[in-house]
Parts: sequence; structure tokens; C-alpha cells
Amino acid sequence: MTFRELPPEQAVAERTVIDVLHAALEEDLEPGAYGRLVLVQGAVGTGKTALVSHLFNELATQFAQVPDGSGADAVH
Repeated sequence: MTFRELPPEQAVAERTVIDVLHAALEEDLEPGAYGRLVLVQGAVGTGKTALVSHLFNELATQFAQVPDGSGADAVH
């Protein structure tokens, strides 16, 4: 699926989400911990669904391009 370019405000928000995801991936988890939840919130009609859809499409595309399929360093 092809996504249109995000408006500037959403592009900034997407970069923020990516930064939070990077921090979560680098975080040492306590034994038994399952991971981290990242919540995207905002008023109705502000583009949350478009933002997250675009983000997941970008990440899926990047992970698919990693030769061994591991996704290692794909979001860097």
C-alpha cells in the first residue's frame, strides 16, 4: 500500500514516536517484563490513525529490506 506524504505536524509527531520506540528498544527490562506500551493520543480528527498507519507501513518496509529478516537496525 502506498501512503501519501505526511503533513509537517504529523511528520514531527512520527519522528517523536520513532524516537520513543528507539528508547524503548534500548531500555533494559526487568526480568519478567513484557515490553513497553507506546500510546498515541490526540483530539478527534487530528490524524492519529493516518500517522500510525504511515509509521507501521514505513517500519514494515524497512524491516522487509533487512537481508536476514531479523529487522536488526532497520529503524535506525
